[in-house]
Amino acid sequence: MKLLLIVGTHPRHRFITEQVFEIFDEVDVIIYQRENLLPSSELKTYKDAYLTLNKHFEKRFLVEELNYGNQTIVELIGRLQTTRLNIHKTDIDNLNSDNTLKFLYGKKYDLGMSMGPTIITKPLLEALPKNHINIHLGLSPWYRGSGTMFWPTFNWEPWKTGSTFHRINEHPNAGSILHQVCVEELDENDGVHDTAYEFSSD
Repeated sequence: MKLLLIVGTHPRHRFITEQVFEIFDEVDVIIYQRENLLPSSELKTYKDAYLTLNKHFEKRFLVEELNYGNQTIVELIGRLQTTRLNIHKTDIDNLNSDNTLKFLYGKKYDLGMSMGPTIITKPLLEALPKNHINIHLGLSPWYRGSGTMFWPTFNWEPWKTGSTFHRINEHPNAGSILHQVCVEELDENDGVHDTAYEFSSD
């Protein structure tokens, strides 16, 4: 069974990729470079905002490293590199580029899967496998877009922290829902990073 995987470079993306390679015999991967996990130094101009964001993202970085390890997706792909693996590397701004379309040209897949990409435009959407599933870190339709692991706790709705498996279409995280997982049990000491991990580790 041949899979097309579109995935970013964050630790949670590497974790998903590793699981995929345990299931599928043949995988083509489009890897897009994500932003740094830690905030940009440019924010230091805004001292209070920088300190708050820095604390938030440093804790997220530590939690992800604790649960997913510190191996990068590039290192993982290098370890798994075989003749059954084709890779296209790009960045978030060029995911919908002609180069990505050229990589897919003439190829047939049984299934497509993506995690966390930017909005996929029509030309690329039409080139993807008919059966394509997106893994959205957020419970749709309540939490779509970005920051969907943060906003439920911020809005005093931590039970709405979860992930949605849905069909992909031209609208962000709006395809028909196939499956959802969410936090099974909350603890009074759980923070935003704890709730974001507790469902995804199962």
